[in-house]
Amino acid sequence: MKKANNLLFRGAWFIATLLLLLPSCQKGFEEEEESLAVSKSLKIETRSADKTPISYPLYLYAFNEEGNCAAQQTIESESQSISLELTSGKFHILAISGCSEEYALPDKPKITDKIHIENFQGAKSPMMIGKADVTIGEKNASLNITLSYAVTAISANLKGLPSDIASVSLILSPVYSSMNMSGEYKDGDTQIVIPCSLDTENIWSAYNVYAFPGSANKTVLSILTTKKDGTEVTYAYTYDGQPQANRAFNVNGNYNGGITVGGELVVKGWEEPIDVNFDFGAGSVKQPDNETDSDDSENNEGENEDEDNDKGENTDIPEVGSIWNDAIVVNVEDNNVLVMSLEEWACYADDLNALMGEIGVDGWDLPITSEAKLLNQTFQGNNLSMLNDLLWDNNYDQIDETRRYFYNHNGYIYAFGFKSSSQFREAGLKTKYRLRLVKTIKLS
Repeated sequence: MKKANNLLFRGAWFIATLLLLLPSCQKGFEEEEESLAVSKSLKIETRSADKTPISYPLYLYAFNEEGNCAAQQTIESESQSISLELTSGKFHILAISGCSEEYALPDKPKITDKIHIENFQGAKSPMMIGKADVTIGEKNASLNITLSYAVTAISANLKGLPSDIASVSLILSPVYSSMNMSGEYKDGDTQIVIPCSLDTENIWSAYNVYAFPGSANKTVLSILTTKKDGTEVTYAYTYDGQPQANRAFNVNGNYNGGITVGGELVVKGWEEPIDVNFDFGAGSVKQPDNETDSDDSENNEGENEDEDNDKGENTDIPEVGSIWNDAIVVNVEDNNVLVMSLEEWACYADDLNALMGEIGVDGWDLPITSEAKLLNQTFQGNNLSMLNDLLWDNNYDQIDETRRYFYNHNGYIYAFGFKSSSQFREAGLKTKYRLRLVKTIKLS
């Protein structure tokens, strides 16, 4: 009996001792587990490639090596700090800006999930993305991400279509319709249908429709026209290229005689634009390069006769883009040199006639339409930058590519800009436009 009591006492003592030790062991395991899962702060700075303002909200995601979302943050304004709490490891960071209601973002994304454009008519705002890979160690880290447009900007201008046309749409295919969270484009067998609207100048147009880029080396462009009686006619053309992300894609065409569409297709961006002239439709007639409006061609002869009376003292052939005879050389053809004024003015359209009465002397005049187009084509992108550097070095006013400049379109006051995406449209009454005059000097 005594032996049994002794064994019982020892067993109770052992259990009590074990119970006393267990909390300390458990605490040790918990501390070890917490130390392994300590989060580090990843501070992130974002900016756009060309200092374009970033649209908010800005969505930020961090994906681990398994492709799961380890952290995410929504930034509502520029003043809000950007920081993700991440454990040690390797992560793929994705920043997304400019997602309007036309874009569908996954709620709890994995890296393979997709961002969709909701409809086949494109989006009204351009989505920007920035991505980077980062390794988180034992210390807090920082990361700079540059955002650029993940979409193309499509515009169209179709001129001279018959008056019995009720609607016009531009169809491009194939294009991507989605992008996964790693930044790869997906679903590249779709098309985008862009409705065009008719303005007062009988131009069917659409501006800055945003879509994911083309998915093939060639792009089919279809112009779908519907007459008022319901008859549909489609004109198709295959372009040897595709819309590209971060570059605008402009389609400009002139309808000619019922079945011919002639014009140019411009792919533009930070690089110099690519011009492609094309005709399509049965019995189409190829338009000449550097085509001008027929009305302008008739006016050119009379206006240039007056301008040709000016003769320069310097008979050496000047270089385009140089300063010559106190003017900027725009074009040299045979013995005729088209020049643009070094001086620049600004006024409203209602005040233009009065200003021209003061400064329109010695053959200087408003550019006509063909000259305005030549100014635009000659001085944009790198060429405009080089000209502005020359003007700056010689203490002259630089040309502002963010402004529009007056020109004479068949007696009406129009305005254009020095960008490849510039629209040649009637000047408004509430905007102050810039003015550069031109004249032609004949070499002796």
